[in-house]
Order: sequence, then structure tokens, then C-alpha cells
Amino acid sequence: MLLLFLLLVVSQVGLLVFSPLLSDKPVFKWYYERVYCPLFTDYSRHRWKFWVVPLFYLSILLYCTYIYYKNVRSAVEDHLYVIETVFIPFMIAFTLLTGVLSVFVKPLEIIEAPRFEPDYAIFYPGINCQSCHAVKVPRSKHCSLCRRCIPLQDHHCIWINNCVGYGNYEYFYPFLLANCTILSYASIRLFSMLRVLRVVSKHFLSLFLLTTAFALLAIIFTYYQLKLVQEGMTNNEQDKWYLVHEHMRDGNLFKDNNGSLYYRTSSGVEGIDDTFYSTNLYDHRKYKLNNPSRIHSAEELTNIYDRGDFWKNLVERISVL
Repeated sequence: MLLLFLLLVVSQVGLLVFSPLLSDKPVFKWYYERVYCPLFTDYSRHRWKFWVVPLFYLSILLYCTYIYYKNVRSAVEDHLYVIETVFIPFMIAFTLLTGVLSVFVKPLEIIEAPRFEPDYAIFYPGINCQSCHAVKVPRSKHCSLCRRCIPLQDHHCIWINNCVGYGNYEYFYPFLLANCTILSYASIRLFSMLRVLRVVSKHFLSLFLLTTAFALLAIIFTYYQLKLVQEGMTNNEQDKWYLVHEHMRDGNLFKDNNGSLYYRTSSGVEGIDDTFYSTNLYDHRKYKLNNPSRIHSAEELTNIYDRGDFWKNLVERISVL
């Protein structure tokens, strides 16, 4: 019965994490449309529901901690190294601390964040947010849940019910790494003790299954987040670049003599009846370009926000440095 419950919990967490990313795939599509969207995209009603996932994950961490100290530690303590008796409580406390900070420390206001230059590809100057009417600075995004524009916004994370942006990256990334560390360590260490323990209790097995399952989820999600840092992008920017690349793959992406990007629509003979629109999603004007240059590959597109180095990209997001 306990095993079935754990499988149900893990499957629901997996669907919750990956259904937005795989919403065009079978099963994930149904879950995304029937479960994820009604729960998490209707922002106006029952705002308490956004605390369900953070509280659920907190309960999982506390439950794992409880069964370790209550039921498992006595069976394994003779096989622990001295350093592990310090490492385990430290990592549990560090994970909970960074989690609390990630939940309650909000990103800074736009005026407190560094200003980035527009790239004339996915960010343009002279735009006001249509929701809060503030000046829409490059690399910011309006969050309907937080009800304001977030500087250097990555995404609104359902696991912490908070936006990840300039001002709390320094807590969010350590929280991810702490989860990967403590969960992976627990899973590997428990697995190693299966060979030395004569009897394995149901609590030992429950702890092993939970830490293994959540370690895999944490590692996959952390890898995805750190890969974006390596590429000098945020989730928000990746979505915007996807649209630009779609126009390129369709052969309809061009740049003018100033380097600004446009996509083409043709209502008649190609090259004669071409109409161009800016990649600025707030600009709905039609353009006629003289001798535009077609973009053939992603190598011709430059992400000016990528500093070319993982650590430089990371430091740029940390507001305390």
C-alpha cells in the first residue's frame, strides 16, 4: 500500500514538472490541459492554491527527515563516518534555509536592477508594459501572479510560489544544488547499505525510494536551469528566441542594414508583395525593406546577453555581487 502511494506521488510530481515542457506529447498534453492549466494558469481565483506545491514539497522533505531520525538512523549509524554525522544535519538545515529564502525573498524592483541594452531581436526600447504600464526594460517580464514586471525574470516557479529573477537567484540556485546534493547522497548511501544490512525495514525502503525519485527530478531540473546560464539566457528569453528561430527555419527571417530583425509574410509573388513585421511583439506596423538580408542559420543570430562564460553569466544574475 505504501509503495503504491509513493508511486502515485512520484508520478504526479513528474507530470507536474514536465507537462508544461512536453505539452505537445500524449499523456502530458492531457495532463497539461486538464490538470495543470486549470490549477496554475487561472491566476485570479483561489490564490491559496499556489501554496499547495511548496507545502507538498516541504512535507516530503520533512517526512524524509523524520523517518531518517526516527526509524532509519539507528539501523545505519554504525556504518556512518564521523563526517557524515555533521554533513547530514548541515545539508538538511541548508536545504530548508535556502528553500525558505527562495520562497520569501522577492526579486528586486525594476529601478533597483541593472539596465541592459536592447538587442533589437527579442528586446526593443520605448515599450510600456501592457499590464502594469511600467517601462518594459530589456530582459524583464511581467508576471501575472506577482502582478508586476520582474527584472531579469527567468520564470515563476511553482515549487517556491515565487518569481525567479534579479534579487533572488542567489538563493534559488543554492536551493537547487542543495536538493541535488542531499537527495543524491541519501539515495546512493542508502543503496550502498543494502549490501551490509541484514534486514531492510519498510521505512528504509520508503526513504530510499523517495530520495531516489526526487533526486532524479531535482538533477534534471537543475541541469536545465544551469544550461540556460551557460547559454546566457533565461526561460523567458528562450521562449522568445524560439519564435525567432521558427521564422528562420521557415525561411522568413530577415535583417535590415541596421541589424534589426524582421519576419516576412507574402500575399502574392515572393519578393514583390512581401510585407515585413518586426520581431518586436509590441510593434504591429507593416514594413517595406530595401535589400533585406535573409538569416539562414542560428550562427548569424547573436545573443548579446551571453558573456561567453558560465561564471560571467552566473555572476551577472547575482545581485549581492
